[in-house]
Amino acid sequence: MGKADVYTSDYFEDNEFFADIENAYFFDGKQVIRPEGLREANKELLYTKENQSQKVIRDNVKKYFEDTLLCIYVLEHQKSMDYHMVLRNMLSEAMEYHRQWEEKKKEHEKKKDLKDSHEFLSGMKREERFTPVISLVVYYGKEKWDAARSLHQLLDMEKIPEHMKQYIENYHIHVFDYHDYENFDMFRTELKQVFYFLKHCQDKEELKKLIAERRGEYYNISRKTCELIAVLTNSRELLELERYKNDDKGGIDMCKALEEIRLEGIEQGIVQGIEQGIEQGIEQGIEQGIEQGIEQGESRFAELAKLLISTGRMEELTKALDDKNYREELILQNFS
Repeated sequence: MGKADVYTSDYFEDNEFFADIENAYFFDGKQVIRPEGLREANKELLYTKENQSQKVIRDNVKKYFEDTLLCIYVLEHQKSMDYHMVLRNMLSEAMEYHRQWEEKKKEHEKKKDLKDSHEFLSGMKREERFTPVISLVVYYGKEKWDAARSLHQLLDMEKIPEHMKQYIENYHIHVFDYHDYENFDMFRTELKQVFYFLKHCQDKEELKKLIAERRGEYYNISRKTCELIAVLTNSRELLELERYKNDDKGGIDMCKALEEIRLEGIEQGIVQGIEQGIEQGIEQGIEQGIEQGIEQGESRFAELAKLLISTGRMEELTKALDDKNYREELILQNFS
């Protein structure tokens, strides 16, 4: 299990998040599944016959109760595309139903209450039913999901005559792909911030705009959600959570985190530029360093650095690099 799988599975052990993703996908955000109705279930499935065995471990599994057990919900988390996901889900659900059948069979053997040859052969009574299984694949990858969502999409059907196709049974899977959505306001938890971030994180300007428009939502993110975003976006900087702790609220200020990461990108570019300037001429090197910094994360500091260089105010630039308060004061003086 990869690092992202560990974080996502742990995150959705929380019933609030589990119910939120299910309600968002299946019910357009309507609060149909109640978090308090969810109960833990065994993630492991084992099928054994003679000397062979098949083992499947699902990411998250929860039983859902109203007055009685209604169904079993399964989450599978994917950061990368899996082109045989349909087969994985088919196997997992078939094994879950087989597990339920084995439980019934053992119970009947214990009670010795099967009455005729049909019931003995079946290991169950004619009127007995299994608990339904509903599986959802949650996808976090950069590219839009283009793997099959049904068994027919995996089958070579081109040469099959039309009058025969109707007899080839199909099987569909449910995939939550954030690329399919423009709006995530159907979420009631911080999953809204997670998927908005994933949607816009590949475009720096779009991400800056998102954070500016939803500053209140990213001002005090829970540590657990911030960790999840950091892992899903491969951001080592965001994992340095103590640097961005919100002393007033107790959570993580992602607005501050992203701004500091952008500034560090600029400053790193300037340092690289100074090193290159030894060979190319110091001012030219710094300018090139700033351009490199802008590629890593643009901010008003880039504009300030260019202004200070163009006006020969190198001492002020050096002090601005070392002193954040002085840097902000210069920005206000020159760009207010």
